[in-house]
Amino acid sequence: MSGTGLGSVHAWIDGEYRPGVQACAVHIREWFEGRYQIEEFIGAGHTSVVFKAVDTRLDRTTALKLWRTRDWDLNPAILLKEAKCLAKIEHPRVVRVLDFGTDAISNLPWMSLEFLGNRTLRSVINETRGLAASWPAVVAFGIQVCSVVDYMHNSVGLFQLDLKPDNFAVNPDKTLKLMDLGSAADDRSRFDRFGTPGYVAPELLESESVDAKCDIFAIGVLLYELLAGDNPLLSAQEQLISRKGRWADYVTAALPIEPQFSSEKPFSKLVREFDPIQRLNRQGPPTPLLDLLKQMCSATASNRPSASESHAALLRMAESTKKRQLPSLFISHSHLDKERFVRDFAQSMGRRGFKVWLDERSLKTGEAFWEKIGSAIESCDYVIVVLSEGSLKSHGVLEELRTAQIFSLDQVKVLPIRIDPVSYGTIPVYLRSRHILDFVGWEDKKVFNARVAKLAADIVSLWEAGEVPT
Repeated sequence: MSGTGLGSVHAWIDGEYRPGVQACAVHIREWFEGRYQIEEFIGAGHTSVVFKAVDTRLDRTTALKLWRTRDWDLNPAILLKEAKCLAKIEHPRVVRVLDFGTDAISNLPWMSLEFLGNRTLRSVINETRGLAASWPAVVAFGIQVCSVVDYMHNSVGLFQLDLKPDNFAVNPDKTLKLMDLGSAADDRSRFDRFGTPGYVAPELLESESVDAKCDIFAIGVLLYELLAGDNPLLSAQEQLISRKGRWADYVTAALPIEPQFSSEKPFSKLVREFDPIQRLNRQGPPTPLLDLLKQMCSATASNRPSASESHAALLRMAESTKKRQLPSLFISHSHLDKERFVRDFAQSMGRRGFKVWLDERSLKTGEAFWEKIGSAIESCDYVIVVLSEGSLKSHGVLEELRTAQIFSLDQVKVLPIRIDPVSYGTIPVYLRSRHILDFVGWEDKKVFNARVAKLAADIVSLWEAGEVPT
């Protein structure tokens, strides 16, 4: 289709677009919205098509995403919801939205996104036909995927619900960016679009409740596909589409997913029986990685780990490949808070893969106290200040803060958390100018775990914004 001289974007989409068309150059006579000069077709799904385009007003290359269908009983407002989700997320591993509008001709929405090139994790799969023999590369990709999903779950409160290789751009330095939030939801009431069959958790097929564990199943299948080079559940999906199947048909449609199966099974049953170990255990990945994939792809949602737990497990596997670890943390606190809060907090952050410096664990008998404290603050990446009734009166905490200020704040970042309902007027001005994460109510285990998860996700986001391990 290279060099096609079609009269309009709409003619190309409505008249010439066919599923399966590869990325290609296109020639559009007029500029879209009088502003975007379209250069190349990048890809398309059931609801939208994406072009590489030049924003002629700002002279920058963008990815132009246009809603392309009124089929599937889906509301075009989904694209606006996606744009709003992207606009409120600030994470180095999520694509940035640049503009949004409604096409005057079709009355359908469009948005302009940061252009990330044409290379995706799907490209990696097509090129390598499986990375089982190079499993550390899959672990490195998995760390990044789990990091951004952990951030979405705990810092933004969204479930992505369409995690697949096609939705992750791969930069030249092998870092990833998530490109699609069209299926994202924060609860069942807002859930109005399914993801891609082949990556969808079995409970979604069976209309059970939507939660974070749906994304974990998809990540498990994605990592399996990177290792094996194909996805048998996706093959089943393609059979369904070839029969013009729709979502209502996917649950009960009977299909074989591999030639050796003599009898056909309902698609939902095939998803529940998916076993990533069955094929991979002969191809080289280590047992801990296979065990993690089996847990992530469990048919029972409660058996799957969280994104943060998966992230920590993958980080432990990366140790042997000499990859960079998560940042180190110094916890500045009053001794009055050690027993009631700090010990459990330090253990929780440690279980998530952070290196935690705590005086009672890290100081040896006879060591020079303040000299050692100063050295620890200088060597740690972040200082977490526990704000409480006791710490605001603690000479030691104030000294630790002054020590942190002595060192370049480009190297040592101070992160305040508030565990008691202390007045903001009593907090030092230096800390009041920073966002303070509120842990008030932490005595409730559920609140404590949620706040720890958010803090961990925020730290990973800050960390990756500075330098991302590859």
